[in-house]
Amino acid sequence: MIPFVDPTVGVLVFAAASILKDTENRIGKLLDDGKSNPTSALIR
Repeated sequence: MIPFVDPTVGVLVFAAASILKDTENRIGKLLDDGKSNPTSALIR
């Protein structure tokens, strides 16, 4: 994508983006669970 960059940098950036996206999804699910059923979020 970006010229003149070491391939490992691209891999690290991709990994970081994937981790951030995954974390975002999990937080979103927890918030959704909290809205629909507050006790389910606390039990977990």
